[in-house]
Amino acid sequence: MSLSVRELTTGEVEGSGIFDELMRTVKSHIDEQLSTGNITQQNYATVYLGSLERVLQVSSDYLLKLEQVNQQVLLQQEQVLQAKKQNELLELQKIQATTNNAIAQYNLDNLLPEQLALAVEQRELVTQQKAQSVAQANLIVEQKAQVTAQKNLTTKQESLVDAQILDAEDKVRSTPTTGLNLANYDKTVAEKNLIAARKQTEDAQTVGTLTDNNGILTNTVGGVLGKQMELLYTQKEGFLRDAEQKAAKIQSDAFSVAHSIEPAGHAPTSYGFGPVASSSVMAKLNAGINVT
Repeated sequence: MSLSVRELTTGEVEGSGIFDELMRTVKSHIDEQLSTGNITQQNYATVYLGSLERVLQVSSDYLLKLEQVNQQVLLQQEQVLQAKKQNELLELQKIQATTNNAIAQYNLDNLLPEQLALAVEQRELVTQQKAQSVAQANLIVEQKAQVTAQKNLTTKQESLVDAQILDAEDKVRSTPTTGLNLANYDKTVAEKNLIAARKQTEDAQTVGTLTDNNGILTNTVGGVLGKQMELLYTQKEGFLRDAEQKAAKIQSDAFSVAHSIEPAGHAPTSYGFGPVASSSVMAKLNAGINVT
């Protein structure tokens, strides 16, 4: 609980507060001392005021300590109740512990041996079952291996039969597709092509296959030999063109000299010059350089 001012004083001389009751007591003692002459009228106020201050302090301290003491008493009461409850709880725990010990002893003496015997039997059964499972697993593995081997054998037999069928079919085809037949066919074709290439090379050495069709060079021989033939042809054409140009220049220079010496009376036909000859030379020159 909390303290209030009315517990200290009710504000009246005849109040019920602690200060009120103590002041009435002190005042009665002061009045008695005054009536007996132990204090004088002049000292009465001093004594009264000093007693007033002291009583106020004492009553305040009393109230504060009273509240503290009351709280301590309540705390001690709660602690006593709590101690009683703890003792009761300890008794219950003690009873429970005794009961648990009795149950544990019973289990140790009776139940655990039976459980141990049952566990041993179960372990032996599990061991037997495990051995049986291992044996079955090994049997299954062996059976699976046999099935796999049979399957592989069947697959190989099927592959062999397929290969034989393909080989038989390739033997009657004009162009084999697989296996040794195809390899032999490819070898034969390669040898045939090689023989054809050798024949073409040998023919090219004895038969001319390089032609000029209106200035377009046609060469049916490949490789180094074909390039050599093209080079020789080009060199030959270059010599011819050079000869034609030189002949045209000689004719032109001769005509220019003759014309300059005798512009009106010379006879160019007497020297092999004339419109027909000049036209023939120039036509040959234009044909050589492919000019129409």
